[in-house]
Amino acid sequence: NLINYISNIETMDLPTGLMERINQAKEKFRDQRDSLKEGKDLDDVIFHITTDLREIKKEYIDFYIKKHQKLRLNHKSAVKLNELKNSNELTSLNRLKNIEGVFSIGQLNALEKTMADLKICYELEVRELEDNPICMHCKLKDLTSDIDYNNKMESLEEEIFDLLSQWEELLIQYIEDPVVLENMDLLNKDEKEIVQAFMEEKKLPEIIEPNFTKSFNLLFSELNKVTIKLDDLSRELLKIGPTTVENLKEKISKFIDRETKDMDPKNLRIILKDEESNYNIIIKEEEENE
Repeated sequence: NLINYISNIETMDLPTGLMERINQAKEKFRDQRDSLKEGKDLDDVIFHITTDLREIKKEYIDFYIKKHQKLRLNHKSAVKLNELKNSNELTSLNRLKNIEGVFSIGQLNALEKTMADLKICYELEVRELEDNPICMHCKLKDLTSDIDYNNKMESLEEEIFDLLSQWEELLIQYIEDPVVLENMDLLNKDEKEIVQAFMEEKKLPEIIEPNFTKSFNLLFSELNKVTIKLDDLSRELLKIGPTTVENLKEKISKFIDRETKDMDPKNLRIILKDEESNYNIIIKEEEENE
């Protein structure tokens, strides 16, 4: 059993010193085995072999325990990880990334992958390694990393805060673009209030609601604007004369279709303009449907 145990661990990534001791023990084993042919006492041979192997096993268990403490999250770190995964900051980042064409999500993806890859295990006991060289709870076998993931929890939290701060600054830069601001009149009242609040405070809301990302998507999207003068619309309607409700709807619909030909309705805003009062009315497709 002892020889099998050592045979199993020598396939793992162990410190150079420990591997050298295993190789030396193998050489010694062969020497002691050959000494039996020369009449050496069997109990004496077994004693010399097992003494070295037990020391190697003890050294390995000490090494494994230290690695396990670094590569697996303890209870405190597990609680912290759960807090980070459910934090307002991470939720905000995941909602902000839905604003198309603004943020590079590579860093966010890397952060979330790091958190997803973190393993939790605080159940391992030393006595369990006497029979099995790897943790029976989490099956930790890859010992190549030198990172202490329990110490990394604070830096992960800082990375999340830093990324949110970077995205906040980037959004401020976008919103200050005069070309983007030209689309402000294309937003409805609620959407405009959301954008204006951010412009004034230059600070993201504590919790990013879906309407926040929707408003900025509209603002940053390549919206098409069609301006229809009320005088032109009036002249078009006056041509109809007395008519039925259905005929009037059909004529208006054809007029709008003609003015918006080959345009995507989702990215289209119709602006009814009164020349005399300089008053604009923004018409969106969803409002038309209502």
